[in-house]
Amino acid sequence: MILVDKLYKSSEVCDILGVSLRTLYRYIEDGKLGSVQLASGRHRFTKDQIEKFLQLGPTVKEEVKEEKEVVETKEVLEEPIKETPMMGLGAEEEVEEEEKAEEPEIKSTLLAEDEVFKPLYFRCPFDDLRVIAKLIKRAGENASADYAFTGPAGLSLFYPIKAFDKLHVYVSPDQMDFWKLRLQLEESSEEFANVVIIKADTVDVFSQAGERGGLKHVSVERIKDDLKQMNMAEELKEFESKGY
Repeated sequence: MILVDKLYKSSEVCDILGVSLRTLYRYIEDGKLGSVQLASGRHRFTKDQIEKFLQLGPTVKEEVKEEKEVVETKEVLEEPIKETPMMGLGAEEEVEEEEKAEEPEIKSTLLAEDEVFKPLYFRCPFDDLRVIAKLIKRAGENASADYAFTGPAGLSLFYPIKAFDKLHVYVSPDQMDFWKLRLQLEESSEEFANVVIIKADTVDVFSQAGERGGLKHVSVERIKDDLKQMNMAEELKEFESKGY
């Protein structure tokens, strides 16, 4: 490959080296790959730096390890949660995050159609569900990653409901690693989980999704189906009584 003399973005270098963004930044931290750090904190790479790395290659065998992005957030609302944590999360509200490395655009592949509703339980280090919801929204927009809320989280986008302690969200199966890393998720029991991920069984989950207050939710019919799966008969009855 012939490189031109310019500053390359992280995503471009990932393509050149054939590595993930996580691996690229591991090379930088280990001193294997030089970079030019901008005032914003982002990295750029010169032709010489890339060519030197290609010539030498990683000098130390990589250890397989889990690295987690650290995301700094500010308390968004001063008052504690009294009703549903999801109401009022419009596009105008922002979560202050530290400037982060560019996230490559993630493309969904065709999803398998024989998977069933199977919740996966995780614990996110942020206790406020409103903060987590905004992180999901921001990450989805920045990386073109698919998501759609369902269950109580989905219901709360339609009207106020009683407080709940878990966010149920659909994601693409091939994007699971992205969401685990971006939200700093740890596997958890159902009792202690605050994020519940469902792998989408079809791309229709996202193509038919709606949006309220800047947050995406699954279709009305799928919300109903999921409430049945979650044994939330009262919530389903109320949802239907409101004309949905």
